[in-house]
Amino acid sequence: MVIHQNGRNVTLSEYPESLPLNTLDNQSKINYSHSMSKRIVSWGFVLALLALSLVEVARAEESPRGDGLQYMELRLSTIPTARQRAELQAKGIRLGDYLSRQTYGAWLRPGALTTLHHVADGAGGKVYQLEARTRGRDALALAQKPRDWQEKLAPGMSHEAPKHAQANDGRLRLSVHVLDGFEESAMRAYWTGIGVEVEHYSVPFRRFVLLASRDAIEGIASPAFVRTVDWVEAPNQLFDSKTRAMLGVPSVEPSPSNGYNLSGRGVRVGIFDSDVYPHPDFGNRLHVVEHKNVGDHGQHVAGIVGGSGLLNPDGQGVAPKAELYTWNYTGWVVEKMEEAEKTYGIVVSQNSYGAPMRGSIGTNFCQNRKRLKYNMDNIDALALSAPELLQVYAAGNSQADCLGSPGDLGGYGTITRQAKNIIQVGAVDAQGRMTRFSSWGPLADGRLAPHVCTNGSQIFSTGYSNGYVIKSGTSQACPAISGLAALLSELYSKQNPGQHPKSILLKGLILNGAKDAGRPGPDYQYGYGIANAERSARMLNQGQYAFQTIQHGQEATHRITVPEGLSRLKVMMVYMDRYGTEGDRDLINDLDLTVLAPGGEAKLPLTLNP
Repeated sequence: MVIHQNGRNVTLSEYPESLPLNTLDNQSKINYSHSMSKRIVSWGFVLALLALSLVEVARAEESPRGDGLQYMELRLSTIPTARQRAELQAKGIRLGDYLSRQTYGAWLRPGALTTLHHVADGAGGKVYQLEARTRGRDALALAQKPRDWQEKLAPGMSHEAPKHAQANDGRLRLSVHVLDGFEESAMRAYWTGIGVEVEHYSVPFRRFVLLASRDAIEGIASPAFVRTVDWVEAPNQLFDSKTRAMLGVPSVEPSPSNGYNLSGRGVRVGIFDSDVYPHPDFGNRLHVVEHKNVGDHGQHVAGIVGGSGLLNPDGQGVAPKAELYTWNYTGWVVEKMEEAEKTYGIVVSQNSYGAPMRGSIGTNFCQNRKRLKYNMDNIDALALSAPELLQVYAAGNSQADCLGSPGDLGGYGTITRQAKNIIQVGAVDAQGRMTRFSSWGPLADGRLAPHVCTNGSQIFSTGYSNGYVIKSGTSQACPAISGLAALLSELYSKQNPGQHPKSILLKGLILNGAKDAGRPGPDYQYGYGIANAERSARMLNQGQYAFQTIQHGQEATHRITVPEGLSRLKVMMVYMDRYGTEGDRDLINDLDLTVLAPGGEAKLPLTLNP
C-alpha cells in the first residue's frame, strides 16, 4: 500500500483519516521523500509518520562574529543539497538564514566568490555556478541579490496601522526580526542613530519591538541585518464560552482493568493564562511563577489539566498528578515559554487565549481577512529549538463573529492563529456535537485547523475559594488535550526512563488516535476528529512509530507488516516545518508521501478543498 502526494505542498492537514485495506495482504511499504531531517512512522492498527525539518541541523552552527567575514544575500537557482552546502562551505561561503524566494543570508571569506565559475551578469549582479559545465537538476547557480527594503515588509504594512500597534504618543509599535551573526549593540546603535526607540529585544528569537514614526519604516527595513518588519501582534484575550469520559481517560488511568496506570505523575505542564491560586485539588503540585492577571479563567483551566478532584470527584482533571507551572497570558508569551522550557523543564505548553476575529480591542479580521496571514514564526521557531515541548492552543470562539458582515463565510475561516507546529483544539458538547462557538478553519493558505476536538461545553472545574465553577469554550477543550499530552508523555517516559518524547510524536499520537467526527475524514470543523486517550496510548504502547532522517532530495522507504484481518489502516505524516518569511508560501518544505501495496497499487492521501 502507498500513500503519496505527487508534486504538491503537503501539510499535516492533508493526510488521510482512514484508508481501506480490504484488498491488501499483510505486507505494506511506506515511501516518503523530501527535504526533511527526522521522520517518525507508525504501523500495526495505525500508521503514523512524522518528520522534523532540516532547520534543526543548521541550528548547531556557530554564528560568525567578525574575523573579516563579509555578509551578503545570495539568491540560489535551487535549494542546495547537503553536498552542495558542504562544497560552498569549503569555498568560504556559509549559508545562514533563509530569507525568501530561495534567497539566503550568507557569510563569505574574502575572495570566496572568485572560487566559483562566473557565467553571466544579472540585473542584481554577477551570476556564478558552483561547478563548471554542470547542467540539469544538479546545477546550482547563485547571484548576489540584496532585498529591497519593501520586500521585508509584511503585506499589511501598506495600510493604516491597527489600533493595537498605535502608541498613545502617535508612534507605531513594530515587530522587527533580525538575522543571525550581527551584534546586538551595533543594531541598537543603529536604531538610536535614526531616532527609533527600542522597547524590547528577545535574544532567542532575534526580535526587536520598536517605537517609531511611519516615516522611519524605510530606515528600519533598509539594513542588511533586518529580516522582516511587521506590526506588533494583537494582545491576547482569553477564550471563554464530561471531558474525561469523552477523552476515554478512564481506560488509561490507574485501574485493575487496564495496564496503563497513567495519571500524569511527574510531567511538567506550563499553563499560560490568568492567575492561578492554591486549591486543595492542586496540593503541592502548583508552582506559580507569574501572578498579575486577575480572573478565574486560569483557575478553571488548571483544574481541567491537573485537578485531583479531592473535594469533588466530578472536578478531577485529565492528568491529576501532573506538576502545574503557571504564567500569565499577557505580554510576549512565546518568550516566557522559551524560558519555561529551559528553566523549569516543561514539556507541554497550555494556551487558551488569542486574538478573536472581532475583538474588544478594535481588531476586526472579518472586514480585512488579508490580515489573517502567517505571522507565527516565533511559535514555529520555538517548536524547532525546543523539540520536546508540545504547544497546545485553543482554536478560538469566533465561529459566529463574522455572521452578517462582509467577511461572512458561514463560520469558516475564523481561526486567527496561523502557526504550523502546534495543536489547535476545537470544542464539541458532551454528545460530540459541534458547538455554536468553536472556530473553524481553514487557515489562510488552506491548511487544516482545528486539528482535534474534545468537550468544551459546560465543563465543571476548579474555581476560587476552594470551590468549583462551570464554563464553556475552546478554552475548556484545550486543557483537556494538554492533559492528554501529559498522560502520553508519562507513558513514554515509563518505556524510556529519563527521556521525554518529541513533540512531533505526541502530536501524531493525539491526532491519529482521534475518532472521526463530522464529515468522513478530516474536515475544517472537527479536524481529525474527537481525541481518544486509549487509542493514542495503544499506538505508543505497541511501538507503532519510528524515526528516520533524510536530506533534501533524498527518498526513504519503510516496510511494515499489517496484521491479518485488519479492515482499516490510518496513516498520518506530521512534521515540524521551518518558520516562514515574508514573500514565501506559508509551507516552506514540500513533502511527498506514498503508501504502496505489495502489488504496487498506490493509495493517495485525502485532501481538502478550501
